[in-house]
Amino acid sequence: MVRILIALIGFCTCLLANGIARVQSSVKSQIAYASIAQIGLIFIEMALGWKDVALIHFAGNAFLRTYQLLVSPSIVSYLIKEQFFNFVPRPLTIEDYVPKWVENTFFILCLQEWHLDSITYNIYWRPLKWVGRKLNFIQMGYIWWFFLPTYLVGLFSVYHKELIKPGLGEYLPFVFSLIGLLKVFKSFAEKSNVEKAWLLVIMNHLWVALAIAFNGNFDFTDIYMYMSGVMVAGALGYICIKILKYFENDLNLTHYQGYSYRYPVLALSFLLSCLGLSGFPITPTFIGEDLIFSHIQEDQIVLACFVTLSFIIDGLSIIRMYARLFLGPHVKSLTEMAYRSA
Repeated sequence: MVRILIALIGFCTCLLANGIARVQSSVKSQIAYASIAQIGLIFIEMALGWKDVALIHFAGNAFLRTYQLLVSPSIVSYLIKEQFFNFVPRPLTIEDYVPKWVENTFFILCLQEWHLDSITYNIYWRPLKWVGRKLNFIQMGYIWWFFLPTYLVGLFSVYHKELIKPGLGEYLPFVFSLIGLLKVFKSFAEKSNVEKAWLLVIMNHLWVALAIAFNGNFDFTDIYMYMSGVMVAGALGYICIKILKYFENDLNLTHYQGYSYRYPVLALSFLLSCLGLSGFPITPTFIGEDLIFSHIQEDQIVLACFVTLSFIIDGLSIIRMYARLFLGPHVKSLTEMAYRSA
């Protein structure tokens, strides 16, 4: 069943990306969508069990697309001259026998990328923001006086599992991972308090680690490796936010503020902390996240979904914080600048 699902995802990806690539006006965007179509084929190969073929296909596609990107300007210039001096009429293909209304329909759909942006926004982003707004009761006081003591009680129970009632321990990983997921929902929807959004991301990692710690008996070295990068990157990011708030009192996530213009070193430090906290391969968290998934059993689909979704939204929330704080036009710029509406 899983292989069939992977093959269907690959087929749909290949079909849609190939059509979108054919209507692009830029050669580089054509190459990008063509690469997506090849990834869909690689998914099908993996579903069929052709692992070696998929590996060769992956490497060959990487080399080919790199070469195409490097030579694309000269190739386009050459083809334009070739078409001008040696014009050859296009031969008839099977597409010429398709009714014109069908061809135009598919052309418009591919040109609009099959409305994938609006579908993603309505199915994913709007419910995500709605859930985040429903969690507005989570304030800094709740974090320090309710969630932190609750976490400490759970952490104490990890090292004293004999105190937990039989049968209760198998449900705790699902509960703790759900708590972490709700925290990262709130972090993604937070607009006014940057510190709270950052702390909620860190606490999501803490609750995920606690959930996995209850998921069977194993060496805690994997948890320590996972949390080492989280704590270092989290502390660095929190310090950067505090420093920025000291110099700029008004910090929020409602619009782009462009503070990288005045604080480039601080922007670089916060970017590194964001990458480390999101699992980029600059801290042990990169390996620790894989180790976390290795301790989730095959029949724990709900737990795997909770942890996966929390990691995905975690990365989106982190990069959103960096973009809103340090990218865009400077909020206090005294010079003229071009805005989007210009």
